Amino acid sequence: MTGNTYICNVCNAALFPDRARIHCLICPKYDSCADCHITRSVLGTHRLEHDFAVYRHDRQVLPAGDEPEQTAVRSEDVNRPDDRIVYWGNLLTPAKTTSAIFSRLVKAIFAHFDATCSGALQPSEFCALLSAAGFTAEQFPPLKVSPGSASPADLHEVDSWLANWMQSFPLDYSMTTRRFPPPPPIEPVNGRIRMRDQLLHALMYPEPPVVTDGKPLLTPLGLEQFFLHALLHDPGELSVTLNQLLCGLPRLTDPETGRLFEAQAIPRSCFPSAADPEAEEKRMKAQAMELRAEHDAHMGIMRGMFAASGGCLIDENGTRHYSSGL
Repeated sequence: MTGNTYICNVCNAALFPDRARIHCLICPKYDSCADCHITRSVLGTHRLEHDFAVYRHDRQVLPAGDEPEQTAVRSEDVNRPDDRIVYWGNLLTPAKTTSAIFSRLVKAIFAHFDATCSGALQPSEFCALLSAAGFTAEQFPPLKVSPGSASPADLHEVDSWLANWMQSFPLDYSMTTRRFPPPPPIEPVNGRIRMRDQLLHALMYPEPPVVTDGKPLLTPLGLEQFFLHALLHDPGELSVTLNQLLCGLPRLTDPETGRLFEAQAIPRSCFPSAADPEAEEKRMKAQAMELRAEHDAHMGIMRGMFAASGGCLIDENGTRHYSSGL
């Protein structure tokens, strides 16, 4: 350990707080990174059968439990075909899509954080999900903003950042207009509202700016795409963050069966053994082509209406076109 940073005993890689750290419960001061653990690389007197625990941000995240015998994980438990492995199976199908049970789990996670039951995650709800999964404000800047005390300008900035972030994957989302609650009413004095009170009220509660269609809402499909991206991009890290998320939530209900999921923790062997950047690149290109096709179809409709009725049309390059119509 150097300062607040641990070092992998096998490859000497720095184990920064936001990365998974596998700590041996038998060997003194023995830590390894997720890559060395997955490839079963060891050094010195350490053995694969030793009990270990997984830490992130100096917090034990896998598995849950308060007693040592509950928190210790045995290496053979991760690799043997136990009940949890049979129950969850492979989370990624050969076609590089999420498995049926993993898709249902994502839907259950979505329903848990969809506090408004709107069928779409508000920015604050999605931030709550990532915070529960162990993300920090350094990893995900919108977590720095508290919705309850943030100014309208800060919330609009979060909306803009999230919209660009979702589009970069791309994830499926929709846009809506953020609405702000009205300010408290002015208290009358002797039955009337004084001019100075009106001026003071206007200074204390300025009218918030309105950004039309500026707030992104993540759809259930978008959340599944987010987890699929993580499965393909960094399955080892997802195994840690997802299990941390599940361990902090109450038992979730399978939306298909209506019963609780039988297993809370998902063994590492249910995740892909290594990243598949090529498959992820293909997925992102296909998704981008679909979005482009939808955009072109929308622009075609707009051009038809523009040609028929006239007016002003702004194309994708920001150029204004005027027409008097037919």
